[in-house]
Amino acid sequence: MKNREFINPILVGRTEGRAPLLYRLFGIDVSVLATGALLLAMGTVLVYAALHGTPRFESLWSKHLIAVVTGLGLGLIFVLLPATFVEELSPFLYAGSLVLLAMVLFLGRTIHGSRSWFIFGPIQFQPSELAKFAFILFFSFLAVRYRELDPLINWPRRLGLLAAGAIPMALILAQNDLSSAITFGFILLIYFWGLDLLAPGSMAALGIFGVISFVMLLSHIVAGLGTPEAGKIASKLIYFGFGPGATLAKWCGWSALFIVASAILYKFLKGIFLLSPSTTWPWAAFVSVVLIGASGSGWVGWKALKAYQRNRMVSFLFPKADPFGSGYNITQSKIAIGSGGFMGKGLLLGSQTSLGFLPERHTDFAFAALCEEGGLVGALMALALLGILFWRLSYFVELARAEWGRLVALGLLGLWLGEVSINIAYVLGMFPILGIGLPFISYGGSRLVMNCVEIGLLLSISRGFYVYR
Repeated sequence: MKNREFINPILVGRTEGRAPLLYRLFGIDVSVLATGALLLAMGTVLVYAALHGTPRFESLWSKHLIAVVTGLGLGLIFVLLPATFVEELSPFLYAGSLVLLAMVLFLGRTIHGSRSWFIFGPIQFQPSELAKFAFILFFSFLAVRYRELDPLINWPRRLGLLAAGAIPMALILAQNDLSSAITFGFILLIYFWGLDLLAPGSMAALGIFGVISFVMLLSHIVAGLGTPEAGKIASKLIYFGFGPGATLAKWCGWSALFIVASAILYKFLKGIFLLSPSTTWPWAAFVSVVLIGASGSGWVGWKALKAYQRNRMVSFLFPKADPFGSGYNITQSKIAIGSGGFMGKGLLLGSQTSLGFLPERHTDFAFAALCEEGGLVGALMALALLGILFWRLSYFVELARAEWGRLVALGLLGLWLGEVSINIAYVLGMFPILGIGLPFISYGGSRLVMNCVEIGLLLSISRGFYVYR
């Protein structure tokens, strides 16, 4: 052992190639372990403070502690399991998760409008949380084998990878659980970006499609509002063919406008040399198809959403339109965040949280409760810990010696980054409320258990970062 070093074979010759001291002592990535533990501890304290004094305190608090203990136990098991064993197990986990997603449609219980829960006495289980984890494992499993056959992964196999995500998404949408389905979109997006499965132009087109679909959807919903705040805007939107004013003739008018706009954009970009000389008119046709498809999808989404979902979608735009209904959550969230100030009011001293004005303060709006009782300092501490976790995950993508481990880390990065971004955005009133909790921090037995399992798997993967050579 005299002349041997503990190194990462991938990074030989680089300063980070040698194992850090803590890794040499413990054999795992201590940064991920410490960050996950601190986030879990912060979340547990916050859940206690949010539930304290409520009629269901003992029941919910005991369930949270059970979830923490169960998660830590399963996480430890995954730390000890070889990552290669979990990799071989991933197709079975994925298949099992699909069976559970199908079963919950018939045997599940409806909570908050979503039929996505199994309830066994005091135990509640949401299969969609397991499905997210299983999908990440299975997508990584498939991608590794496809890349062994073809490093670029041909289009039929790319469609197979897309289908692997579309199947659980469809089952979850059938449960009326839009928020969980959206998280699958984040996972797929980061995978297709990270594996270069879509060209930059296609990624841009997908982004444009998503933004315009969202804007069109909001326009249809606002046009259908019968509130004084949206009155003038709604009447103009109806005139232009949104909401109740949507007709085939007006949609054809919008389509013609998009075709003309695409042609003008093509000529303009070609004139200032932002498009390559080889680009021809089919580019403009493709853009027009994207725009027309986005306008149509906005109308389809408006028709598909239920009334309470439409109200949620626009409550961040017009919270005063229904201050004691759809706008109540966002209004109280903003009050809680603003009243926290720089240092916060202190644990159990937040009026919005302790007196029950802030709804869902232990789940969807846990970050608002944190801002009220911990202030800007507490919020920045939580964001700093999440930032460290994301930073370490980016290192996993580089350090993991097996490609499957790198892809698992990439998928978890997409999942957690998407959940954190959406949760904080709607808590601040900048995005529609979607019911997505903060990883490790918000109350939620199934999600919390899976968060601990995911950290355990990451630690198992990290055991292979460095070897003696």
